[in-house]
Amino acid sequence: MSHITTPKEWAADFIRHGCTLSQVERELEACNAEPQMRADVVCEFYRQTIENMEVAKRGRDQFRAWTTC
Repeated sequence: MSHITTPKEWAADFIRHGCTLSQVERELEACNAEPQMRADVVCEFYRQTIENMEVAKRGRDQFRAWTTC
């Protein structure tokens, strides 16, 4: 991870690389991240993952609406 400074940036980078939660936790441990930073990154990882799932769900629902007309 180069020049990533905020939990939001860390989480986005992990998601972009397709990491799982266990991979995120291992990477943070390997980087000797502070406990509060680890917790913040994991929380942000969850938040962004759920947000991405909601966006995908809305897209799927919209596609279904278009195809049933």
